[in-house]
Amino acid sequence: MFEKRTAEPEKSKKITKAEKPVKADKQAKEKTNKAGGLKNLIIPLLLAAVVVSLIWLVMQNNVKNAEAKGQVVCAAQDISANTYVKEKDISKYFTVKNVDAEVIPENAVTSLKDLPEGFYTQKKLCADQMIYDGDLAGKDSVMEKYQNGYQTTSVAVEAYNNSVSGRIRHGDIVDLYALNPDTKQLQLMVSQVYVESAYDSSGAEITDDDGVAVDFTIRVAAGEEPMINQAVAWKEIQIYKVK
Repeated sequence: MFEKRTAEPEKSKKITKAEKPVKADKQAKEKTNKAGGLKNLIIPLLLAAVVVSLIWLVMQNNVKNAEAKGQVVCAAQDISANTYVKEKDISKYFTVKNVDAEVIPENAVTSLKDLPEGFYTQKKLCADQMIYDGDLAGKDSVMEKYQNGYQTTSVAVEAYNNSVSGRIRHGDIVDLYALNPDTKQLQLMVSQVYVESAYDSSGAEITDDDGVAVDFTIRVAAGEEPMINQAVAWKEIQIYKVK
């Protein structure tokens, strides 16, 4: 008879001590590789985000700076009062500058295109001075009388303290008086006369605020010659600045 044998259950395979470190190392390496892969992805993304943020900030600052600036028309050089500026000469006398928008007043001229085709300066303008609407005039009743031509002549005053009212220089408008020998009273000879130049007692031209002017070259419009000649003949001329 055959002896009946029962099948023994298969014994589970035991992990030997030598096998355990190998699997542990493998798992650790896999974790390390995964972590390294994530780092390799995250770092470039972070760098890209930083770069994008910087570009955005720069663009925002540029936009803000552009919004914070504005343009105004300024004098390109010193310009005497009552100077007539032709359209072709605008760029010679005026320029456009960028300034902080918050300092630009409502009545400032902001473009050369806003200037008239021909105009007069109402007062003396210094180089780099901002131009306002009231600084210019398309027409000037005083200066218009010289449009049909004029002559120039010189008049002198004898005593500055008693004969000149105000600091008078090139471009000023004056009234000219003379002492009437018959009435012993000052008589207005010519009103609103344009001063071409001013000189001191030595004959040197005065162009700045310093110095005492006693001799003047003035414009004489048509019809004014007789009165100017009469004033010179009477002497004791007095000049009063009106503009």
